Amino acid sequence: MQVDASAQPDRLAFVEVSSLAEYQEYLGKAGPALRNRATLERLLAAPGVPFEYLGYDACVGQFVEYPVDFDYAWQRDDDGLLLPNYRERLLSPLTSLNCRQRATVLALRHLLEERDPSTIAIYATEATTPVFGFLQRVYPKLTGSEYLGADVPSGSIRDGVRHEDVTRLTFADASFDAVVTCDVLEHVPAYEDALHEFRRVLVPGGFLLATAPFRADRHDHLIRARHSRSGDIEHLEPPEYHGDPVNPAAGILCYQHFGWKIMEDLRAAGFRSARALLVWSYFHGILGGNQILFHAVA
Repeated sequence: MQVDASAQPDRLAFVEVSSLAEYQEYLGKAGPALRNRATLERLLAAPGVPFEYLGYDACVGQFVEYPVDFDYAWQRDDDGLLLPNYRERLLSPLTSLNCRQRATVLALRHLLEERDPSTIAIYATEATTPVFGFLQRVYPKLTGSEYLGADVPSGSIRDGVRHEDVTRLTFADASFDAVVTCDVLEHVPAYEDALHEFRRVLVPGGFLLATAPFRADRHDHLIRARHSRSGDIEHLEPPEYHGDPVNPAAGILCYQHFGWKIMEDLRAAGFRSARALLVWSYFHGILGGNQILFHAVA
């Protein structure tokens, strides 16, 4: 377990964890700090009304008023207090990026260090979102795509948007220095095939940066739905639908919440190393407990 102690206004501190055992060790060592964070987040929520607080958006290097609201809120603490959905909210008024999206942008900056952004080829598994628009302005060699449906030929362009099935990408081997996927893998029943494809299209030494619903307290994934042999969807848990930028009215089914087994899955897909990056910062508007991102090196 490593901690990046070089946190600065424009740079976050990331904790690196590679397994459930390491995570439990981290919890033991960081217990008081984690309890203080949870207390702060409960105090923010206690009035039960939306408000703003002054923080810093390191994506653009400016102070902002972060809005705290209760949109999409569902979690309650032991006393029944409704907690904001910090992960999906805290939208920066300057970038329109929410908490986890800004964490992804800053983790990407952290991993690329001093490399020239104009030289880095990146594939993102989205193309119509605020985070894609932001990354496109920073990384001119960014390529993005959306999943537009099973009847759309892979690699084709529809209304200016490229269609790709992440389990069967049309890119050549070793096409990218990095792959970034934000809350997509939970919607892919054959997510292992997607991991193999991400590894295939990365250059040696390139990396995958991913976010997805994650159950940090367990090793095995929580499988919520799967396809039967006949191709029908079999629900093992109550159906859970997330927002879909391509089809916002219908949403998109969540098939799994990941556990620490994802580290084994990444190595099985050919990545030579896999770890989780943990980050939290009131100053930077990164709340909701640790935001957890997966980082795997090809």
